[in-house]
Amino acid sequence: MPILDIERGVIVLRIVYDGPPFAGKTTSVRALARSLGRTSFSGDEAEGRTLQFDWLDYVGGRFEGYPIRCQILSVPGQDTLAARRRRILRTADSVIFVADSRQERLDASLHSLSELRQFLAACGEPQPAIVLQANHRDAGSAVSLAKIRSRLAVGPTVPVAESVASDGVGIRETFV
Repeated sequence: MPILDIERGVIVLRIVYDGPPFAGKTTSVRALARSLGRTSFSGDEAEGRTLQFDWLDYVGGRFEGYPIRCQILSVPGQDTLAARRRRILRTADSVIFVADSRQERLDASLHSLSELRQFLAACGEPQPAIVLQANHRDAGSAVSLAKIRSRLAVGPTVPVAESVASDGVGIRETFV
């Protein structure tokens, strides 16, 4: 649940980017930071892989007179860091699930999304909203959005946005 921080006079909303390894979570957060004219913080990396999390802070919009402060994080995708991933997801008000659109990576996206669903179900209510970001849309092996929806068992009520995170395409639209 978003928090109303009376002391600071803001609503705090935490948005977490989740998905399989190499789907584009860190790239998405960095592209979003650039589009918002902000700087993101990225912790330790090993061979281009996030070990802790990425962080971006953004204040934009208002609700009932209060500014909305978005704490934007990405989680590590590696199975060995699953406990870290779960700790961060536990605090999410909204999840942007970055799926890899490439045919050869759909199974990894399905596995990661299944884990996310199981974890969120175990956390109880309220559940964070989920938006699906279909990344790598520029790849030659990218499959149709209909196939992604079908393969990942994403119903029509889940918003799906297309992106090419490396170029910043579709990133801000997904966030909004």
